[in-house]
Amino acid sequence: MKDFLQQHGATLENGRCHFGESGADYNALENELVISVLDSQGLLEVRDGQSSKCLQGQLTCDVLKLETGQSTLGAYCTPKGRMICNFRLASPASEHFMLRMSSACVEATKNTLGKYSPFFKCTITNISDQYTILGISGDRARRHLQDVFGAAPQGAGHTTHGEDFSLLCIEEDRRYECWLTNTALQNRWEQLTKQAKLTGEEFWQLHNIRAGIGEVSEQTIEEWIPQMLNLQAIGAINFRKGCYTGQEIVARTQYRGQLKRAMYRLKVEGNALPTPGTPVIQEEKTAGEVVQAAFSNNDSYEVLAVLNSSVLEKTTPTLTIENKPATVASLPYSIETEKPQT
Repeated sequence: MKDFLQQHGATLENGRCHFGESGADYNALENELVISVLDSQGLLEVRDGQSSKCLQGQLTCDVLKLETGQSTLGAYCTPKGRMICNFRLASPASEHFMLRMSSACVEATKNTLGKYSPFFKCTITNISDQYTILGISGDRARRHLQDVFGAAPQGAGHTTHGEDFSLLCIEEDRRYECWLTNTALQNRWEQLTKQAKLTGEEFWQLHNIRAGIGEVSEQTIEEWIPQMLNLQAIGAINFRKGCYTGQEIVARTQYRGQLKRAMYRLKVEGNALPTPGTPVIQEEKTAGEVVQAAFSNNDSYEVLAVLNSSVLEKTTPTLTIENKPATVASLPYSIETEKPQT
């Protein structure tokens, strides 16, 4: 599909698409209709047999309660509670599930889940090459999707599925994910992109950072337990669903209040983005590591980083990333670890 995108104005840089935009454009794009190509993302499909029961015993979210008109965030862990991936999960039909995650995590997730699929007679397939994933944002996002697809979900967490597409509302009618087969993208391209600004993934990732939604990447597979990415604060862990792989560690961390590391948002002045896993330094010691980063302007960027909680005991902690001063910014939710309601 990258050849198709290049024919329609995309430029490839380090294997990723962009359309000539830069961080300096992002403020002006805030309320515009924007379509972002999310080309670092992939899709894993689990279907047939007892797919729901297979996933219920493996994922942090409650799969059995997920309806076809809904999506949820979640994670897949090792027995030691370390995340192989985190994802957004949707169900187009009964016993049919799709998990959107970093493409770098798809094969590892497929291989590990595949050990259990024969017991439930379900199939697990990496369908990343068959689909293109887009982010649609702005004040006119929902109305535009209705014009193109004939329907669009209303309200965060709701979904609309068609034969060759899935639409997922991420943020109250302003941000949507669109999972399209490559054929559907080509057939709808002209109508879909009409009057829209096109960007690469970084514009979308900046909004994920501001929403406090982090992601396991190639460099950080099996580095963190779910609470280190604040998944308990964004509805990605169900503490009542019963056993799943890694559940003992995740539950113990939550109920005993043992979380010593959490994810924070930082602002940095600089013109080169750090890669996931880059150390965050406090007083010449490693205090954490970068989860993801995106430019907010040409000479500044924002970061999600997993930090030792003791860092925030200081009113103004002195932090640096690649020798650039970093300041702590707010998140739209509380990350206090509290005992869940039973």
